Amino acid sequence: MPGPRRSLLILVVLFVLMNLVGLDRSSLVWVDEVTLNDPAKELALHGTLRSSVFAGADGFDQTYLWLPPAQPLLIAAVYKMFGFGIWQTRIPSVLFGASAVAMLYFIARRLLNAHRPALLSVVLFALNPQFVHTVRSGRMDAQCLFLAFVGILLFLRSQSQRNSIPLLRLAGVAIGLSGLTHPIAIVWGLAIIVLIILTQPSRKLFTLMIFCTSAALLPVVWIVYALRTPEYFKAQFLSIVTAHTAQGTILSRIIDEFARYGIVYQAVPLLLLALVAGISWFVFKYKDVAQSKLRLCILFLIPFLFVAFFMTKTGGSWFYILHPVSMLTIMAGAMAGSLLPSQVTGAASIRHRATMAAASLLFLNLLIGGIVGRYIVLMRQWNARNYESITEPIRALIPRGSVIFGAPEVWYAAENAGAALRLRGQPDPKLHDFVVTKSKDSITAIQGFRKIADIGHQLPPVLGSYTFSSTDYQLVIWEADRRATDIIDLAENR
Repeated sequence: MPGPRRSLLILVVLFVLMNLVGLDRSSLVWVDEVTLNDPAKELALHGTLRSSVFAGADGFDQTYLWLPPAQPLLIAAVYKMFGFGIWQTRIPSVLFGASAVAMLYFIARRLLNAHRPALLSVVLFALNPQFVHTVRSGRMDAQCLFLAFVGILLFLRSQSQRNSIPLLRLAGVAIGLSGLTHPIAIVWGLAIIVLIILTQPSRKLFTLMIFCTSAALLPVVWIVYALRTPEYFKAQFLSIVTAHTAQGTILSRIIDEFARYGIVYQAVPLLLLALVAGISWFVFKYKDVAQSKLRLCILFLIPFLFVAFFMTKTGGSWFYILHPVSMLTIMAGAMAGSLLPSQVTGAASIRHRATMAAASLLFLNLLIGGIVGRYIVLMRQWNARNYESITEPIRALIPRGSVIFGAPEVWYAAENAGAALRLRGQPDPKLHDFVVTKSKDSITAIQGFRKIADIGHQLPPVLGSYTFSSTDYQLVIWEADRRATDIIDLAENR
C-alpha cells in the first residue's frame, strides 16, 4: 500500500478506535438522540415509520415526516440486525464520521494536489471537538457530511474527465441522498451549482441540468411520498424548517454567527485562530493553482453564508457549522503544509521552529480540549455515566405496558422495560402511568402523581469543581395516583 494511503488508513482506524472508548457513556443520552432515532426503533420493532415519543399530535403516531428518512431507515436496519441499544445507535455515526474524514482527504488532495497538506487538513478535522461530539451523539450529521463529501469529490473528478456525465450524475445522486439525511445538504448543491456557473468552460446549462435533475431525484420522491398527507407534512417538516430559520436583521445574523463560532470553539481557541489564519493565508498567499483556489473558496463561502443568513443560531445549528468548517480546515492544512518544515529534524531556522511550536501547541489544545479531555472526564465520571444506573430501577419500578411522560434520558430504559415514552404535552394522570423528571429541575409536586423514587447518580466534579455537562442521570420517578387506587381495588376483590 502506498505511503499516503497507509497514513490515511491509520488515521481513519485511530479515529474509530478513539471514539469507541466510552461511547455508551459520553455523550449522555439526550433529546436529539431520542427524537431522531425513535422512528427507526418503531420501524425495526413494529414495522411502521412513525414517532412514538411524539405520539398524540400532528400525525406522528401515523407517519414520520419531521425530517427526511435516510437516518431512520439506516438505523432501523441496524436495530433489526443487531438489536436496540446505545451502541447500535451510535456506532454507525462513528463509522460515517471516519468515512467523512477519508472523503475529505481525497477532496483536499484533489484541490491542493499534494498529500501532506491534505493529511494535515483531515487531522485538524478529525480532532475538531465539535466533529468528535457530533459522531458520538447519535445524530445524522456525520452521515450527511460523508455523502456530501462523496458528491463533492465526484463533481471535482468529473471536471477533469472528457466524459463527465456519469460522474456528474453520481455526484448529483450523492448530494440528493445527503439531503435525504439532513436538509442542510442543500448548501452543497448550491455550492456545486455556483461552481458550474463560474468554472465550467462550456455547456454550462447542460451540465446544470444533469446535476440538478440527479440531485433533486431522491428528495422529490420523498416529497411526493410525504404529500400523500399534506397536513402532516406541514405540521411536521415545514414546522421544523420554520423553527430552524434565522430571525433578525442580516447584520445581527452575521454577528450571531461569528459569536457562535467563539462559543463552540471556546475550549480550543488555537483551532479557531488557525482557521482564521488559514483562510487569510489561503486567500492572499496561496498561488499554486488558481482554479483550485476559486473552487475551495466557493465551497467554503456558499455553506458559510447560507448557514449565517438562513439557519437559526440555537439547537441543532451548532452542528451546521461543520459544513463550512470542513473547507476551512483544508485552507488551514494548505497553510500548515507550506509553513511547516518537511521533517521535524529539519526545523533549523527560527521561522521553522516557531511554526513547529505553534503547531505543537495547536495539537495539544485539540487533544486537551477535545478527545483527551473527554477521556479525563470519563475516568472521573465513569460509574455515574453508566446507563445501567437508570435501566435497572426503571425495569424494577415500571411495569411492562406502562406509558411514561418525561425526560428523554429514559428512552432506552423505557423500551427495555416494555414501556412507552412520551415527550410532547404535559403530564396527564389520565394518559400517563408514570412521569420521570430531572432532579436538577427541583420539581416538588405534579398534580395527579406521587413521587416514588430517586434514581441515578450525580456527576462528580472534575479538576476541582467542573462537571463538563449540563445534565446527568439523576432522575425522579412519579406514579399516577389512580394506579394506587387500582391496586387497592384489585386487592379488595380477591
